[in-house]
Parts: sequence; C-alpha cells; structure tokens
Amino acid sequence: DLAFTSADKTAADSLMRRFEPATAGSDYGEAYSTAYALAFGDSITRARALAGLGSIPFYAYRRIIPLLGHPRFARTQAEAFRIARSRPEYETVAATVDFGYGQSLLLTGKLGTLTEVVETGSMNPAAVSQTLSIATLTDLPIPSAVYDGALSAGSGDPALGPMAALAAIRALESGDRRSARETIEGLRAGAGAMLAAGDSATARLLTGVVRGLDARDAMLQGRRAEALAELEAVYREMGFPAAAAWAAEILAEQGDTDRAIRYLEQLGASPLVGLGLGELYEKAGRPEEALEAYGWVPLAWGSADPALQPRVAEARQAIARLEGLGRD
Repeated sequence: DLAFTSADKTAADSLMRRFEPATAGSDYGEAYSTAYALAFGDSITRARALAGLGSIPFYAYRRIIPLLGHPRFARTQAEAFRIARSRPEYETVAATVDFGYGQSLLLTGKLGTLTEVVETGSMNPAAVSQTLSIATLTDLPIPSAVYDGALSAGSGDPALGPMAALAAIRALESGDRRSARETIEGLRAGAGAMLAAGDSATARLLTGVVRGLDARDAMLQGRRAEALAELEAVYREMGFPAAAAWAAEILAEQGDTDRAIRYLEQLGASPLVGLGLGELYEKAGRPEEALEAYGWVPLAWGSADPALQPRVAEARQAIARLEGLGRD
C-alpha cells in the first residue's frame, strides 16, 4: 500500500513479484494486480485495465480505487470513479463511492464538474457535505452559490441532515459564530441521540466532528493552546483529518515546523496541501521533500480548471527557484 501511495514503482515492482504468487486466485490478487496495471502499467496495459473495470467484482473494485490516490494517478483514479458511478451496484454504495468521487474531482481540479453534480443533485448528500467541507478548509475557489444551494437542499433533513457539519464549518470560517454554535450543539445532541439508540459507531464519528469543531472555534477565538491540545487528542483518538490540518496551522504559527510537517504529512500526497507542506519543508531545510510536495500541484492540477492555475503557477515558480538554488 505504501508503494502505491508514494507512487514508488521500484518498490511496487519488487513487492508484486512476491505478492502475486501468494495471492493468486484471491480477492486481493485480483484487486492489486489490476491496481498495479492502472498505476504502473504502460498506456496499453492501463487502457485494458480501465476497460475491465466495468465487469470486475465490486469488492475488488473498492480495494483498487484507494490505491490510486497519489497525484501521479489522479486522472486514472477519476476515470475509475466515473466507471464506478455507472455500475449497477452504485445505488447501494453511493455514499462511499461519491465521497471518493468528490475528492477525485478536487484532486484533479475539476471544480466545474463538481459544481454541476452538486447543483443537479446527482451526488450523494453526505458526500457533497464532505467534499465541500474539504473545499472550504483548503480555500478552493468554488462559488458561494454552490454552498448556499447545497445547504438549502439539505436543510429539511431529519437527524440534522448530512449538511450540518458543512454548515458549521462555513459559519465558523465566515465569522458567523452564533450560527456555528447552534449547529455544533445540534450535532452534539444528535451524537447523544445516536448513542442512546445504540448506534455507537455513528455517535463516535459525530462526537469526533463536534470536538474538532469546538477546537476550531477555540482556535479562531484566540485560545490556541487549548485548541491545539484538543485537536491533537481528536486526531490521535479518531483520525479526524481536519484536526490534523488545524493542528499543523497552529504549530506552524508557533514555529514548531517539524511537528507541523508531521501532521500535514498525515493528509497524504495531495495538491490540496502541496504548497503549504512545500513551504514547511523549505523552512525545515529539506529542499528535496519540498520539491516533491510542490510537484504534486502541477502534477494533479496541470489540466485543472482556470481558477486553480494561479496555484499551479505558484508551485512551478517555487520548483524553479529550488532547482536554481540546487545548481548554485
């Protein structure tokens, strides 16, 4: 898995020589062999593997897509999600598939496509909430009307609705603390109701979100030490991704660059964190890793929507500067 997530073909080649004989005929064998063809195969091999995704067993399919998360495979992963959404099984697993599909649209910079699927209601509401929350936290240039439409569409849902976390995040980030607190308290009550009903897994998930949002509120109110302690605890206990990003922000402000890096690294290779992580690597005197992080941006967003091209240009300028320093 690490070989895939770091796009390390040398390691993948070595491991697959042992992995394939050991898993031949199993679910894992089928999934990883296909993923290897998609990630590291030549253009013909990759095309054949993509063509076969329409008929491969869905249990194998669901193992394949997460292995294609590196920016180097972003367009292949996006195509795999497109195929997944056309399969007969899609309706029964829409929330899971659409969450990944939404992320793939962000990771390939297809914000126009994201806007279209949100506005037409063709993406699962929970996935819309998660995807737009990520877009908010990474300050992607998505029109406010898209958020307003999504939040309006989800406002009447019982059990808080799938848009509640997005509403809280949007309110916090825009400075509407009163609305944010009302929504957060609603989520807290919802977590209690879920626990009382015996749904401890959902209750635990909601509790993690609430704790993260409480910490972000404290952070925005200037209570940085309190926020950091809670964000680190939430991430350690529940793996809430936003908690890692917010903790990294505080640590970077405090000059604790190495710890900030460790938190941002938890979010994986992504154009969403490439610029920020590249800057931190530079501050830490790690130019080779900075080059790699900056490189994720043009790699994934080179053909992205025009609104993201300024970030691509910024990353390319940083790469050129570092490469120039390396030749001095």
